[in-house]
Amino acid sequence: MRDFGSTASFRNITATAGGTTSTAVATYLAPFANVLLPTGGWTSYGGLWTASSANETYSNITGGSGEKSIAGVSTWGNYSLTGDVQLVSSATTATSAGFVVRVSNPSSAVNGMNGYYAGVSSSALSLVRINSGTATTLATRALPATLGVNTWYHLTVEAVGCTITATAQLKSGSALTIASFADTGCTATTGQIGVRTVGTTATWRDVAVTPR
Repeated sequence: MRDFGSTASFRNITATAGGTTSTAVATYLAPFANVLLPTGGWTSYGGLWTASSANETYSNITGGSGEKSIAGVSTWGNYSLTGDVQLVSSATTATSAGFVVRVSNPSSAVNGMNGYYAGVSSSALSLVRINSGTATTLATRALPATLGVNTWYHLTVEAVGCTITATAQLKSGSALTIASFADTGCTATTGQIGVRTVGTTATWRDVAVTPR
């Protein structure tokens, strides 16, 4: 870190080692700021999705369980997905919103996909494997404070080999919450990215993918 002629403050700094089994992934930035095509490349499965080019956000305004919107390339292997998410209509232990990675075979069913889901509820960050309609919780970690509605959380999901790691932190600053799982023998080794709701409307912004 360095400043030049001014005092300064820094936060959300990470350094990440490269994966050893990388599949080429092009750096990707979600096009929500594009007035003409704000949701270009995104396909929804359930829900009602809207983009705001003015706020550079993407929202599901129905917020049903398992409603999702998917983007990216099916051959993406090792990558980091980052962005901000906020629960809009309901923040409880039973509701959540977040990211999905390594997605294949998406559908409108609640667990209609293969891949992994990392989401924040009012109290926890959870990492879930979804396979052929069955959801299995792999790791759950308590948030440092209860999460209310309309509060931005910065969420990162890293998929490298069979290890999936999710981190979450309040945009206003908080302790970093980490949920990680080595899914030995995993079958979801490549796939698309996306966003998903469980029982709450939600909004995302600053969504980006970088190769690992």
